[in-house]
Amino acid sequence: MLDPDPQTTLPICLDGNRSGPPEDVGGTGGYIDFLEAISDPKNDMHDELLHWIGGKFDPEAFNLITINRKLKSMKNKKEPGIWEHDFVFVNASLGFPAI
Repeated sequence: MLDPDPQTTLPICLDGNRSGPPEDVGGTGGYIDFLEAISDPKNDMHDELLHWIGGKFDPEAFNLITINRKLKSMKNKKEPGIWEHDFVFVNASLGFPAI
């Protein structure tokens, strides 16, 4: 456990792989259905889902720099002294802070 540090900017991504699911795809099951449909031109939903997603979607895409740029721009900072929790857990094996 560590004391919260209001000067610390969270979150930050250290590593990862694959693209996250699009917003409103329907949870885990919806994402699986989405991936199956966009990869199969014979699927009844293929064209509609590609149009919905903007024409293409690469489930293997992962760009650490882009992800951290987006995270940095989020309004995730709390005012000094205002915390939802009195402590922060750190995953010792990965070093990820978590509340």
